[in-house]
Amino acid sequence: MSSERVLTARLRYMDALLERLREAGFSAETTYHAYHVLDAHIFGFSLWQAGHSFKAEDLQDLAATFLEKFRSTTTRTSPSTSSSTSRRAHSTM
Repeated sequence: MSSERVLTARLRYMDALLERLREAGFSAETTYHAYHVLDAHIFGFSLWQAGHSFKAEDLQDLAATFLEKFRSTTTRTSPSTSSSTSRRAHSTM
C-alpha cells in the first residue's frame, strides 16, 4: 500500500470522525478533545493487539526475559527492593 493511499484513507477517516462528532452536537473544543481520545484509543489498542500476538508456548521465555530485565533494572535503581521483588516474582510463578 502506497503512502499516498494511506494518507488519503487517514484523511477520510479523520474528516468522517470529526463530522460525526460535530453532527452529534459537540462544540468545536469538545470535538477536538473527543477526536484525540477516540483516535488514541483506537490506534493504541490496535498497536497493543498487534504487539501481543504471540503463541502460548512463548510465554515462559517471555516471562524469563522480562524477569531478567526487571531484576537488572531494579538492582541498578534500588538494591533494597530487588530481593523482595525477586521473592514476589518467584512466589507468583
